[in-house]
Amino acid sequence: MGGSNLPPGVTEGMIPGNRPEDLAEEEFWETLDNQLEDSHAKHLQPVWDGDNQPLIEAIHRYAEIARDLGYQRGVNEGRGEAMMDIGSIESTVDEEIQNWLFVNPEATIVAYLAERAKIYRKLLKKDEIEI
Repeated sequence: MGGSNLPPGVTEGMIPGNRPEDLAEEEFWETLDNQLEDSHAKHLQPVWDGDNQPLIEAIHRYAEIARDLGYQRGVNEGRGEAMMDIGSIESTVDEEIQNWLFVNPEATIVAYLAERAKIYRKLLKKDEIEI
């Protein structure tokens, strides 16, 4: 038998402190501390050594807000790039479907939708984009 004391269906990664988001949080603070030590540690050492807990908490909160804003900015930039990719695909689909309609003016809605789906498949496979 295995030597695990965990309940059935529970993995090590589900335990608080072992979850990926917990590890990422720990890595963030460790990286911040290391970079701070390299540049400004001597200026903050009196704060860390002091007993002004509200100031320490404010500095931590400031760092958390900066991290979250940076994350959100990255998400927004990625979302913007994805929207531009989708817009480019839509533009190409519209252009190709207009050309197809010019050649097939009597096409039924079923044929139109089938051709549109065929164009999408071709473009998504070519660009290796998943939507």
